[in-house]
Parts: sequence; C-alpha cells; structure tokens
Amino acid sequence: METTTDKNTQKETCNDSFKRLSSSVACMRFPLAITIIFYHSHTIVSIPNHQLYFECIYPFSLWIGETGVPAFFFIAGLWFFYSSKTYAEKIRSRIQTLLIPYFLWNTIMLLAFIFAFFLGYDLLINQVKSIAEYGLLDYVRAYWDCGDWGYGNGKPVYPPMWFVRNLFLLCLISPIIKVIIYYTKFSLPLAVCLLWILYPGFWLAIESVMAFCFGAYFPITNTNLMKIIDKHKTIFVILFFMLGIADILTNTIYPVFFNLQIHRLAILTNIICIPIIGIFLIRHHLFRKSLSNMAFFIYCIHLPIVALFRKPVLLHSGFSDLTHICLYFISVIAVTLITICIYNMAKRTWPYFLKIATGNRD
Repeated sequence: METTTDKNTQKETCNDSFKRLSSSVACMRFPLAITIIFYHSHTIVSIPNHQLYFECIYPFSLWIGETGVPAFFFIAGLWFFYSSKTYAEKIRSRIQTLLIPYFLWNTIMLLAFIFAFFLGYDLLINQVKSIAEYGLLDYVRAYWDCGDWGYGNGKPVYPPMWFVRNLFLLCLISPIIKVIIYYTKFSLPLAVCLLWILYPGFWLAIESVMAFCFGAYFPITNTNLMKIIDKHKTIFVILFFMLGIADILTNTIYPVFFNLQIHRLAILTNIICIPIIGIFLIRHHLFRKSLSNMAFFIYCIHLPIVALFRKPVLLHSGFSDLTHICLYFISVIAVTLITICIYNMAKRTWPYFLKIATGNRD
C-alpha cells in the first residue's frame, strides 16, 4: 500500500521533472525559431540544377529546418494541457498571445500590398489575386486563406500566420481532443501521426493536429515525458543520428521511394530530442533567457527579410554551387542578426507595439 511519504516523493519527482522539461523547452524556443529561417531561406527560392548546393544545405534547411513548426505545435500541446487554468481562462490568454498578433501581422501585410498597389506595383497575394481584383469577401478571406483553402494548406495574407491560425483553432477544440485522448490514450496521436507520415505531400492541417495531439498526450494521460526521456535517452540520441543520416542520404545521394516517410520519422525523433538538447545547452551555460523571449517575434518578422536576401539570387543564373551555398548561409546569419536588432530596437523605441505584436511575450 502506498504511504503518504511515497506520494510526496512521487509528487516532488513530478514537480522536478516538470521544471526540467519547462526550462529545457524554454531554452529551445530561440534555436527552433532559427531553424525556420534555415527552412524558408531554402524554400522561398527555387534553384534547380544545383545538386551539390541542395546536398550541402539539406541537413540545415529540411532535416533540421522543417522541425521548427511541428515542434512549436508539440510544445503548445504540452503547455496548454499542463496548465491548471480553466478552459475559458486559457482561451482568453490565447486571444492575447495568438489572435491579436494574428490580426495585427496580417493587417500590416495587407496594408503593405495596398501601399504597393498605389505605388504602381500590382502584386499577387499568395499567388492567387492582386489588390485590384479584391472585393469585400476577398478582404475577409485574406485573414483566413486568401481564397484558396487547398485542403488545409491555405494561408492568410501573411503566410507565417497559418501556424498561429491553426494553433488557435486547436486550442478552441481542445476539450474534444482531451476527451478523445483521455479515453483512447495514444490512439488519436498515433492515428494522426501515421496519416501524416504516409500522406505523400504537404498537409499542414494534419501536421498541426498531429504535433499538437502528440504534445497533449503527455499531460492528459499524466505520462511523465522527462521520465521517459531520462530512461531511454541513449536510444533517442542514437535514433536522432541514425534517422538524421538516413534522412539526409535518402533525400540527396541515395534516393528511395519512401524517403518522405524517413524524413517525417526523423522530424518526430527531432521533436522528442528537444528536451535532451535543451538540457545540454543549459548544463553547458549556452542558454540566454532574453533570446527565448525573441522567438515569436523572429518567427513573425523573418519572412520579408528572408525574401529581401534570397529573391535577388534568382536574378543571377550563372552562380556556382559553392556561391549558392555561401549565399544561403550568409542569408541565414544576416536575417538572424537583423531580426534580433529589430527586436532590440522595438523594445527600446516601440515597447507598446512590441507588446501587442508578440502577444505580451517580451
């Protein structure tokens, strides 16, 4: 029979595990935001017939780079259900941290398109329509999918905000997710995970649900994630490197028909290893809280700056692979430094704007 002392010891262990998980995940917010810069610095331009370039940047742009967004969904699922607040309190909080920044950033981008139109630049919004073709419904849908839902792949007028939109919707339906996971345990995360792994293309809606439910599973079922990681850390680290190498090789040098499935399994392993990497960074004093506070702002503002550095590459078709590789990494470093500078400037000169734009995260 379990004694009071045993229960207290178990509670202390759980509290310690939560603190370690919380600090390790907080440590990883900034690196995860940078992975998204790596990703978009590759995907924002198409550079065909440069195989060496693709092989060299793949580990950064897609193996690591494509981990960022699903990792943030995973973290959001963890924290949403670990919180002891009521559902209403959580939604009120998400209105401030997600919905208000969502409308602000999309409005800024929409106004930028309108301003460009009056200057004589009639640009296509998300490759669908130009401002000249916009009616009232189009302006409304600019805040949703710009008129092209694309089976869950539709994006608002400012594309990075699809993550914020999907996350807020998942928070709204969280009671349904909680009931399903509570009664079926790992069945929902497993089913959605398999669907995501096996689906032969992009499906942002399923990716969102998969990663959020994966994170939600642990607090809903009272499963101690850190205990699992501590017990099987060696296995997770080995899988991290093995699947990483398999992902890189099968998508560059030795392509196979199931390379996408290997890639997505590697991403899942990367997500599980986030607390391990976070603890390593903390232990070796490589973590600064001020950098973690910047993560959401960096995510929100990085895309136009990435475009500014990467789009001109398309004007020069004669670049060698080595030149493209150098330009890629220069772009990532420059965008990272510029976004950090903008954040620090905004914190000093426009603190109220920064507070609204980041959902009061600073």
